[in-house]
Amino acid sequence: MKGFLVALMVLMCVSQGVLGLRASGVLAVRSLTRRMCVEPARNWHKDAAITSASNGVIKEFKNYSKKSKKEGVVVLDGHRMVLDAIEVARLVPRLILVSEDAFDAPLGGDMLLALRDDAFVENIRLIHPDLMKAVSDTKSPQGVLGVFEKPQHAPTLSEDAQVLVLDRVMDPGNVGTLVRTAYGLGWDAVMAVECADPFGSKAVRSSMGACLLMPVLECSWGPGGVVGSGVGVGAIIGDRPVFMAELNGASNPHFEADLSGACALVIGSETTGIGDDARTALSVPQSIHVPLARDLESLNAAVAGAIIMGEASRQRIAPSS
Repeated sequence: MKGFLVALMVLMCVSQGVLGLRASGVLAVRSLTRRMCVEPARNWHKDAAITSASNGVIKEFKNYSKKSKKEGVVVLDGHRMVLDAIEVARLVPRLILVSEDAFDAPLGGDMLLALRDDAFVENIRLIHPDLMKAVSDTKSPQGVLGVFEKPQHAPTLSEDAQVLVLDRVMDPGNVGTLVRTAYGLGWDAVMAVECADPFGSKAVRSSMGACLLMPVLECSWGPGGVVGSGVGVGAIIGDRPVFMAELNGASNPHFEADLSGACALVIGSETTGIGDDARTALSVPQSIHVPLARDLESLNAAVAGAIIMGEASRQRIAPSS
């Protein structure tokens, strides 16, 4: 009798999913099916999980990862970025790879709800957690990968827009951090001029997907201007005040500049600073810097940009102080 009760308790635990079995067999499929509650148009959650790296879907994903710029896509890794792309940016994924353990995470319920959308249910594939570790380029993958087309934005700015101009910033971590900061502090657009790819994997991780939530225009200082438009960077900036973050004899502390209205803030290369092309393209720039308390050559580009954009945010909130 005691043995029977133990066996019954084990069966009950299995039915509740507390044994932590994953999407590698019938039990995992049933567990995920139960959690879906509402059936989508295509029952991707009932598919057997992909286990082989030679599967065509995995090869397709790897191709997107290697040729994201050529394919015009951005690859996202993790719940928050994929959810923001779907629910905030309203983008339709070309492909989503998900393992069942993704739904055990704090945002797992939100992800499960988002993946019920019939608009892209045909693009979702269930894969084994072990294969997810092999496919993702992060050390601790969250169990969900998404491929999205890069959003397209018109090369125009509103009259009161504040725009961040990145002049040949080559560290993708700095590019991503600056994009994320600009988005968080309410700036209206980022112009990435001959920079590290703002939609590359390292920059995307640093921006936490903010590159999909605000206009990020890839540009050159040459006649091509904004990629695909032929509109020059200077023409888009127009006559708004231009502030260049640099330390020279004519540079003023950043908090003395009027950053409360429409303006452009230029952050230069980590090694060479702001180039001559930027000075030629942008009329009547003003040099500003972040004052330092100790003898230090300079701040990291992303840190300096964040401090100045933070001052602009403070001025907008309390312009008289």
